[in-house]
Amino acid sequence: MFRKTGIAIAALGYTTLSLQGCGGGSSGGDGTTTTTTSTTTLGPVPPQPSQDFWPIKGIGYQAQPKPPSSGPPAGPDMAQAGYEAMWHTKRDDLGIIHQTGSNAVRIYAGMGSELYNDHSKFLDRAQELGLNVIVDVLSKPALCPEFDCYDQWKFAVGTALKSQGFAKDGKWHPAVKMGMLLDQPD
Repeated sequence: MFRKTGIAIAALGYTTLSLQGCGGGSSGGDGTTTTTTSTTTLGPVPPQPSQDFWPIKGIGYQAQPKPPSSGPPAGPDMAQAGYEAMWHTKRDDLGIIHQTGSNAVRIYAGMGSELYNDHSKFLDRAQELGLNVIVDVLSKPALCPEFDCYDQWKFAVGTALKSQGFAKDGKWHPAVKMGMLLDQPD
């Protein structure tokens, strides 16, 4: 139903409308047309089965909130627990991404930026919805001698596994399917 109605429905909080009988639909013997309306309630999309990763049908997720009127601007890492209202509890961006038919979501600067923020809730929510996660390692080539970023990557990935929620049961979190070491090299 969602694919037929378009993404604008997602912005309305998952309300779907099914009209049967409009425009030449079924009509009763007496010439009346039957219209059925169904709606779902606001709130997070319920857990979904895992989806295949190939072919990748993904969305890059970097839904930066409006800058605060005072204080520092929001960081680039949108998968941290501090943004849970955006990607789960209020707007449910991950649920919307799932409803578009996507099977993957790419997060920018998930490893190597804001190194001590937890990402496990984001990854758990993505796994609940059957979304595979592609995560970037924030790389700053200007800080890598002769473009050798190995030490920077090793530190970022090690920190992500130890303290950012990218590990689960001693392995990579099952939602993480791919990592990107360098985005837009200049």
